[in-house]
Order: sequence, then C-alpha cells, then structure tokens
Amino acid sequence: MASDASQMQAAGQSRYGNWIVITGIMLLFGISVAATQFKVPVIMTSLMDQFGMDAGAASWLMSIVTLVGVIAALPFGSLAQRYGGKRVLLAAVVVLAVGSLLGVIFPVVPMLLVSRALEGVMVVAVGVCGSVTLQTYVNPAHIGTANGAWALWVSVGQIISGVTMPSFFSLGGFAVAWLFYTLCTVVIAFAVWRFVRYRNVPASEPAQQLELHGRDRVSPLQADDELAQPANAPETNSSSQLLVSELSEDTAGTTRITDLLKPRYLMYLFTFMIFNIVMISLVTYSPVSMQFQGMDQTLSGFISTLPMLISIFSCPLAGALVDRTGKVKPIYLTGMFFIGPSAMLMIMGSSPLLFVGAVLFGVVGMAVPAVCLTAYRILLGTPERLAVGIGLLLVLQSVGQFLGTFLAPIFLGPAGDNFFALGVYVCIIGLVGAVVTIFTKFK
Repeated sequence: MASDASQMQAAGQSRYGNWIVITGIMLLFGISVAATQFKVPVIMTSLMDQFGMDAGAASWLMSIVTLVGVIAALPFGSLAQRYGGKRVLLAAVVVLAVGSLLGVIFPVVPMLLVSRALEGVMVVAVGVCGSVTLQTYVNPAHIGTANGAWALWVSVGQIISGVTMPSFFSLGGFAVAWLFYTLCTVVIAFAVWRFVRYRNVPASEPAQQLELHGRDRVSPLQADDELAQPANAPETNSSSQLLVSELSEDTAGTTRITDLLKPRYLMYLFTFMIFNIVMISLVTYSPVSMQFQGMDQTLSGFISTLPMLISIFSCPLAGALVDRTGKVKPIYLTGMFFIGPSAMLMIMGSSPLLFVGAVLFGVVGMAVPAVCLTAYRILLGTPERLAVGIGLLLVLQSVGQFLGTFLAPIFLGPAGDNFFALGVYVCIIGLVGAVVTIFTKFK
C-alpha cells in the first residue's frame, strides 16, 4: 500500500511543469493587460485636448473598466468553471484586440468608451481566469510563492504604463499609445498557450483529461494548524489537491453563487473589499494631500507609489513565507491590521511619517493581496468552488475600488482638504477589516 501511495504521489507531481516558468509567463501576461488598463491616466490631459473631452467625460475612460468588472466578474467565473480558465483567458484576448482596434479605427469619444469597455473585459478575464489558470497549473507545493508573485500584476503594470506611456504618445501619437500594450498581450498570449500547461501534454490537448489519482506531495500549507487532518481523514478537502486539473466539463454546474453566500465566505470577501477601499483611497488621495502641504508632483508621486515599488519584493516573500511555514491566516491578518494605520500616515502625515507609512504599507500591508488567493483557495475547500469563487472575489474587489473613490470625497468635505478626517476614516475601516478577519474561519 505504501508503495502504491508513493507511485500515485509521484504520478501526481510529475504532471506539473516548471512553476517558475509558468508563474513568470502569467505575470508578464497580467502586467501587459494592467498596462493597457492604466494607459489612460498619465495621458488623460492629452486625450482631453485631442478629443475635446471635459474632465467628467474623460474620467469615464477609467471608470468604465471598473464598471465592467462589477458586471462581468461572476459570468467569467462561471465560464472558467465550465470551459477552463486558460481557454476563456485566451478567448478574451480576441475581445481585447478588437476593442483596442476599434478605438484606433474610429477615434471618437463614444467609440473610445466602447474600446475601453472591451479592454475592461480583458482586465476582468485576467483577474478571474488568470488566477484560476495559475492555481490549475502550478504545483501546490509552490502555490504560495506563485500567488505572491501574481499579486504584482496590477501594480507593476501600472508603474510601467505610467513611466512609458507619455513617451509612446509623444513619439507615436494616439494610435501607438492605444495599441502598444495590446500587441504585447497578444504576443505573450502565445507563450501562455504554449507553455502554461501540464508536463508532457500537448498544448492543444484538454487538460481535464488528466485525472488525479491519489495524493500529491504534501504542500507546506497543510502544516497550518487550521488545516491539520487525521491520517485516516478523507482527502477531498486537502489543500494540496485544490485545482490540480482544469475546472471544466467534470466540474461544470457543480457550484452556484448561492453556495458561496455563507458567513465564512462573506466575511472573507468583506475583508478583501475593505483592503481595496483603503488601497484606492491611498493611491488616489495621498499625493493630493502631499501637494496640499507644498510638495512637488514628482516627489509626491514617488512616495505615493513607494508601497507598490516595495511590493515587488515583499509580495513574493510573503508568498514564500506561506509555502515555508504553512501559516496563511496570521500573515493575512497582520497585513489587514497595518493597512489602516499606514494609509492614515500617508494621507494625513508629514515627512518622515509619510515614508514610515509607505514602508509599512509596502512591506506588511501588501501581504494581503500576496496571500489572498492562497487563503481563499483554502477557505473554499474544493476546486469546484474556486472559479465561481474568484469571480465573486473580483466583484467585491471592484465594489471596494468604487467605494474607495466614492466615499473619500465625503470625508474630504466641500473644500476637498480635510485630510485628517479621511485619514481617520481609512484607519478605522482598516481596523474593522482586521477584526472581521480574526473571526473568519480559514478552513
């Protein structure tokens, strides 16, 4: 029996390709999509001049992407469950290409909004199906580190787009700026198709034909006290067995959204929504607060993006810490406790407190998105729930981002300069999220 178990364990492990290669390709793919999403803010004034838009109309070039996220995240979760995350992800690349081309071929404001809406479909597809794809093809023993690296796709894409887009616009004009990162995404999509798969399986062969027999190698996640099981316990909820094959025909229709409307799921989703409220409030209004204090745009922009720059190192390290220790909830909880106070320092503080807040948010607070998927994967318990579950997670993320931009002006007051009230607000809701995390069962 022991020999058979060892053989089955080896067979399960042999299916996985190089997790570093798979994670790297998926991260590059996500970064190119995020760069497409954030191509607008840094050239928004140029677009307003070229197309005769006022500030309200121009803001919709970003807002419509968030709106698409709220609407499309759950449908994408269902599609990923039925057809497999990788297939749906690659199909969405066609939507992205069509959307970007429409904006260039018909350069008028209504068509630009349509273009951005279709690009928003791709953003949602990466958030949902990209995450599902990563969980599917990465060895569970390394999934914490992989998820930590994957958490960087938005922030790195935003930084790259912000740095490069003005040059693209000035050198090549609107068409080059509008299409460049879409073309990058199309190219990287071929790498996803070719290399993100199980070992020794042709890229065209349905991944769900590979069925798991027996237990994979024990993942470090199983060391978590909350995941410990008796030796003779059923293995269906083992964290090492989650998403080891495509969520496709064999799991179609097994999970409905109502299955996830339970307290432990809703409490976790609430905490992630809180993180996004704090995060978007910080990114949007901390540079404004610094400029009100007399700081120039260059320095205020650097400090406000410092947490994202630090997260390039801290997120993979947080994921690796999960793989090594198996402790998911303590790392997630620590991040939740620090997001509020550190965001408050960045919004209402002055130097050197600004730097203290930025470092704390980047090093500790960014652990939340770094271990978010790993924690959610364990919380859901079975792979059948993950595709729809991630769709619901992205809905709450979009709602959090919307609330972050909607509620902050209320606290800023009519003059838009009450940064003390805004700082206290983000600190309190961040701590509320931490308290809810304490009572959330990660099982």
